[in-house]
Amino acid sequence: TEQSASTLRTASRWMTHFSRHRASKGALLLQRKEVLLSVQDGQPSVEAVNANGPGRRLIGEMMVACCIGAARWCDEKQIPILYRCQPAPTESLSWTPADLRKPSHQASILRRLQPTSISVTRGPHFTLGTEGYTQVTSPLRRYHDLVVHQQIRAHLAGEVMPHNEVSLREIIEGSERRMSEIRRVEIESRRYWTLEYLRER
Repeated sequence: TEQSASTLRTASRWMTHFSRHRASKGALLLQRKEVLLSVQDGQPSVEAVNANGPGRRLIGEMMVACCIGAARWCDEKQIPILYRCQPAPTESLSWTPADLRKPSHQASILRRLQPTSISVTRGPHFTLGTEGYTQVTSPLRRYHDLVVHQQIRAHLAGEVMPHNEVSLREIIEGSERRMSEIRRVEIESRRYWTLEYLRER
């Protein structure tokens, strides 16, 4: 409908403005190429994904805006949550918009970035160009997102929040190692099936 189209155009304008604002703060707006790797009956297949299309960019920017807004709001309300932080690189980085579209430049920049970490203290996230960030958009997929949802819901309902800073630190300590193991398995699995796909060709 026309109303839906108008709402979509408004959202697109705001998210374009927001993206430019983040870029002015040093955010890395990488335009990376993506492929969808799937395996069926032991046979890997690869499909190119338009990761930089207008729909994907709009949804991605809205998710970042939501997470930044949630982090700021929780900090203002003094709600204990889990923040995702990333310090600035130890060496100076410089790039042009054209550089961010080149895979070789992207790889060079990514290799020099500091790893992200989970904290109970709001801190900067270098890649996203923000002073505070939490993950809150995927509570069905990520446990940390669910924890943040539980904290926000309890605050809005006027209930005792299920977690304080002590229990949040325990969650971080207990989940970081498991998440690291899961990421390693995912990376190795993807590497194996990618090599199988290439070997067959």
